Amino acid sequence: MVSWRTPNTYLTAGAGGGPATSTSTRPGTTSGLLLEGLLSLLDASDARLMLLSGVMGNAASLAAWTSAGQGDVLFTDDWRAPRRLHVLTATDKIEASRAVVPGRRGAADKTRYDLRAHLAVRPTSATEQHLVTSDDTPIGQLVIGADNRRKTGSGNTSPAYVTTARTARLLLRAGSLLMVVTQRATARDAAKVMAAELDDDPRSQGLADALAARLGVDHPLVGCVRKGVAYHHAGLPVEVQEAVEDAIRSETIRAVVATSTLTDGVNLPVRTVVIATTEYEGQDPGQRMSAAQLLNAVGRAGRAGKESEGWIVLALQKTLEGSDFDRLTPAPSDLEVRSTLAGDTALAALAEAEALVAQTQDAILQLPPDRETGGFVNYVWLILHTLELVPDLANTRTWQDVVRRLFAFTQLPDDLKSRWLALADVVAARYAQTPQASRRRWAQAGTSLGSAAVIESIAAALADQVQLIGGLGERSLDETLDVLAEQDVYAQLLQLPEATRHWRFRMSPRGALVEVDAAPVVRDWIAGRDLSDLADTHLTEVADSAFRLEQMVDGISEGVQHYLAWTVGLVIAQANDILLSRLSPLQLLASTAAHLRYGVDTPLAIDLLVRDVRSRTLARDLGRIARDAEPVKPVETRSR
Repeated sequence: MVSWRTPNTYLTAGAGGGPATSTSTRPGTTSGLLLEGLLSLLDASDARLMLLSGVMGNAASLAAWTSAGQGDVLFTDDWRAPRRLHVLTATDKIEASRAVVPGRRGAADKTRYDLRAHLAVRPTSATEQHLVTSDDTPIGQLVIGADNRRKTGSGNTSPAYVTTARTARLLLRAGSLLMVVTQRATARDAAKVMAAELDDDPRSQGLADALAARLGVDHPLVGCVRKGVAYHHAGLPVEVQEAVEDAIRSETIRAVVATSTLTDGVNLPVRTVVIATTEYEGQDPGQRMSAAQLLNAVGRAGRAGKESEGWIVLALQKTLEGSDFDRLTPAPSDLEVRSTLAGDTALAALAEAEALVAQTQDAILQLPPDRETGGFVNYVWLILHTLELVPDLANTRTWQDVVRRLFAFTQLPDDLKSRWLALADVVAARYAQTPQASRRRWAQAGTSLGSAAVIESIAAALADQVQLIGGLGERSLDETLDVLAEQDVYAQLLQLPEATRHWRFRMSPRGALVEVDAAPVVRDWIAGRDLSDLADTHLTEVADSAFRLEQMVDGISEGVQHYLAWTVGLVIAQANDILLSRLSPLQLLASTAAHLRYGVDTPLAIDLLVRDVRSRTLARDLGRIARDAEPVKPVETRSR
């Protein structure tokens, strides 16, 4: 483990199996400005920082940046996780299985082979063994056309996730297993393949019943869990993700297939980790597993205190070579932390922003939130607002001082530093021209500046409507939901770029889009209707009941519980702020966002769920009983 310290900063970088956090960006990538900007801002205070990471290739550079050159602050720890055996796996065709498949309707014949798993095992750095699975139990098929090229699609060559999942199933004999993939759909499909070859597991039936009550019996996760297999990705409800994590730790389930979101931030040790990433020429680099993500996954193999070793299996779609083992031990250069502002995509976005600034005064409101320039202008706006709120900070440094403390300014040449600072000057000029109330609202929104401005306008229109309705005091939940629907608030919020794909439904996995009005879904969700009922009511055009349910679960989890709860909460808070500024006695229900988050309609139900009651149905029913109960009159007692 590696660490470093200054009078105000302490940074540790571990080399092993613990959860990892990078200081400015995810190592080996150019992700976001969030942590880099936060550290730069905290540097302006007397905060004492402790930063930990196990996958950092340039720890000394980060230490020098965070300490501002104030001495040696880098430390190491030689702790090591259990010994790990490195394994590569691919597929071999079984020559004896060769068969000619006649072409249909005049098409050329194809050649079909069964596939077996080929494993290269390296117990030590000096030894290597090769194993293959039995020819009698193939793990898939290879279909080759007349042009000697692999045929894909239904009925042709087995997808890589299928052959890897079947190989992983064989490794379950060694103990618990985590299979890491890059796509949500792949996590689900691979778990289904693995589960299809297993019997029901008595240990997981209770969890399966609980998930069926939460998600609906037709949800594919339920059927997988009954076989002792689960999948995990960010589209599942948070409580479901946590239940899966707890189940693998307690060995209630034997295997979980997950995207890298699980390995990046959750301490989830297992006996075997299978890394199954699909890579191809021309692929978006963001869809590939970085060296840091790979090491995070590797760090889950081997349960300290339970066993002396763990297995790391790298699944490849190629002929195995000895050099492929090197991918499991990335070089420091592969793990180098680079500021998001120093990457090629950031510099391309900067050029686009500069062109936009030359065309319009509203340029900073038009920068997309998923580009580096959008994050940068948000950061500068936040710094300007922070210094306005905290005069003591403003007396010791300027906003330019804080911006120059970004890690990017230790990596960029002077000309690029000047260009980023010029864009910051544009932000500062717009900040000075913006009313104080709007400055605060935009800084607090957590969205792009353009979306923050739209949210404020939605809030102002909502405040106007509430005043037209009239009355006194805080509106009820039903009244608040009514005015949100009448003002088309949900639809407007779902048009913002931050909504991305949080509310998108299809007839089939690759079928046409289905339009779903969010307002009645939200109303029914808060009324306590279960997810199966919501899917059957609002996705009637989707024929497949399991796909219908899965889409509704994703829509509620990401679209309502996360995105709309956040943005509706912003709109209501700002509308109430505007009403107060007008000295209006009216307010919208301040807790509306919590009702969207938890899908219940009483304050008691929210309180129970916040206090870790797991059953939404139980919380809903208890809340309604309490709401509907008549007040108990005090019993009068008389003394004799």
